[in-house]
Amino acid sequence: MDQNNSNPLSFQDLMDASALRLSEGGYLTSFDILFSLIVSFLCGLFISWVYRMTFQGVIYQKSFNISIIIVSVITSSIVMAISGNLMLALGMVGALSIVRFRAAIKEPLDIVFLFWAITVGVANGVAFFKLSILTTLFVALAIYFLMKIDFKISTYMLILSMKKDISSEKVIAKILKEKTKSFAIRTKNINDNHIELIYEIKLNKNDSSIVEDISKIKLVKDVSMVSHSNNMLDQ
Repeated sequence: MDQNNSNPLSFQDLMDASALRLSEGGYLTSFDILFSLIVSFLCGLFISWVYRMTFQGVIYQKSFNISIIIVSVITSSIVMAISGNLMLALGMVGALSIVRFRAAIKEPLDIVFLFWAITVGVANGVAFFKLSILTTLFVALAIYFLMKIDFKISTYMLILSMKKDISSEKVIAKILKEKTKSFAIRTKNINDNHIELIYEIKLNKNDSSIVEDISKIKLVKDVSMVSHSNNMLDQ
């Protein structure tokens, strides 16, 4: 008497079957969808943690950090919805082209994190889990490594307010030659006997003594030095 031995499916078998259906755009089970969304959520969670740990801007926004996670999950859902269906894919492109995003992204790295989350979402949507996980880890290591490199550029705006006097301007130029790598006058406003000068300067090193030296000049009323960038990475 022949007996059919039916071996139970292992978790690896379920993963392989799920990956096959996702990549081919076939019928998706609840397990396929849930597994893809969980992987996207975990990857997005890791990306948001990297963003929080490496944030160098002025104002940290928790809402943007949460958006990184949600974007990864939603992108996976969109890719699963349009995979294997050309007409649906074209319709989705048309629908998304109507959407207008008006949120201003102030930090250049924020765009990188958003694109990173979208990339992971796309990969997980077609069951390229190894690609999404390895990409997540590699990009995180790349950001950590680049954060350790010194890209600092000591560029500042020097703003002076003084009485009109040619000799004082020559003294200021002499100090700038000694204390800076290079300098250039960006603005010069003359009002009666009053002059306002704005220089763009590159210091030899982060030494603010140039402000003290110029402030000692008799006809100089006010002097201030402002960073060219509001990003901590540039300081």
